[in-house]
Amino acid sequence: MSRAKRLLPILNLAKLRANKALEAFTYVKQKLQDEQAKLEQLRQYKSEYEQSLFNPGGPAMSASSLIMKKQFCSNVDKAIKQQQQQIDTVTQQLTLVRSKWQEFDARAQSLVKTIDKFRHQETIELAKAEQKQLDEYSNQAYFRSR
Repeated sequence: MSRAKRLLPILNLAKLRANKALEAFTYVKQKLQDEQAKLEQLRQYKSEYEQSLFNPGGPAMSASSLIMKKQFCSNVDKAIKQQQQQIDTVTQQLTLVRSKWQEFDARAQSLVKTIDKFRHQETIELAKAEQKQLDEYSNQAYFRSR
């Protein structure tokens, strides 16, 4: 069995790993986008709530109502901070997953190049062997005809 054929199962495994790593990368990337969308929704909600809270033409509020609404804004701020921490965590995960995918993909590409190199070498060796055989037949025919 040729060297190129012996490496094919290893190449298939490397490609499988690279594909799984790419799927994980795609999943985490989508998760990051979802988390960023949640953060944007929280910020938008807080902005709209604050605008309604401090609307100068709106009805008068009692002090306790104002305190409760400010406390609610504080809770939304905490949720925004937690969401930002979640984004930071997912961003770190994305970096790790991207690194693994690139590593596996580079390994697969390296194997492809190695297999191509072996196939090329085998083709050259086969051509040389065929040429040698043709030369021998030619020499034998020449000596027979004498």
